[in-house]
Amino acid sequence: MALFRASECGVVCAITVFGYIVNGILCQSNITELISEIFPSCVLGANQINYIIYNRNNLLNGVTVDLESNRLPVESDLPVVFLVHGFTSEANNSRYQNLSQAWLKKYDVNMIAVDWKEGACSGGISLTQYLSYPKSIENAYEVGANIAQFIAKLIRDYGIALKNMLMVGHSLGAHVVGFAGKELQSNKIGTIPQIIALDPAGPGFLTSPCSNRVCKTDADFLQVFHTSDLGIIRPLGNDDFYYNGGIYQPGCSLTNLSCSHGKSVDYLTYSFEDSGCNLIGRKWAWFFGVPPKPECSNSTCSVPGIFAYKYPARGVFYVDTTNLSSSCETNFR
Repeated sequence: MALFRASECGVVCAITVFGYIVNGILCQSNITELISEIFPSCVLGANQINYIIYNRNNLLNGVTVDLESNRLPVESDLPVVFLVHGFTSEANNSRYQNLSQAWLKKYDVNMIAVDWKEGACSGGISLTQYLSYPKSIENAYEVGANIAQFIAKLIRDYGIALKNMLMVGHSLGAHVVGFAGKELQSNKIGTIPQIIALDPAGPGFLTSPCSNRVCKTDADFLQVFHTSDLGIIRPLGNDDFYYNGGIYQPGCSLTNLSCSHGKSVDYLTYSFEDSGCNLIGRKWAWFFGVPPKPECSNSTCSVPGIFAYKYPARGVFYVDTTNLSSSCETNFR
């Protein structure tokens, strides 16, 4: 916190706020600054929603626009992908940037990262962030509606068909894209072809009806990656992929749930990399917990990623990332 001279304010004090010792000259201007440092802006709503547009010629430094921007740097003949971050995060988080870059290196698309960090409680200190989580859930509805309006603008002003769009959301962002899908339908714009929900946030949604969370009616095809206890553990989509059982991920400690939670983004990124291995999902009775047998057929296996909808098998699948020699699409017979 900045200090001010006695001539600017007149009261010298030392106070403790949430463990922070503030020494020096206190006046209204630095009280406001202190409050903004402690309390996340999400308590005031989703006041700033930006769209960062990337393409193959601009992998690293996207162009930031908003709903009111007159010109959008999109190519009308290319598909559109929306990528939405989760709680306490932001669009320029390295995980999301890695996903965006891997996607663009593989496929030529308009990649649009939705930055709603103000509404997702990315500021403030940890205690107040988590106390403000219910407010970020409220904001998620507003962000979803804003995305639906942005999509309507792309359709109306740029001639991009809804059938050429896809939405990806991580954690609370998974529910945001679900709300966007609902809004598109309620406004009679249409139904988006596919949503990929990456470990959809569980807190606040565990008992929610379909109308208040991401749901398979929000898109023609809903694909869900399950990777941690922070996500909703039960199946939600047309295809539900449980990575290594969907609770803990290799390389993450049992107590670091956020590590396993973030792996859902990494696994989608991996699907775009030229590793020589597209991971297989095997049909699984998830409530029994026993990994499935290794045999694969069109009726028992699928491949997670943007083309999962092309495989005929539907339902719940177990994805093993610990034994790539038997878990690659090359072994899919």
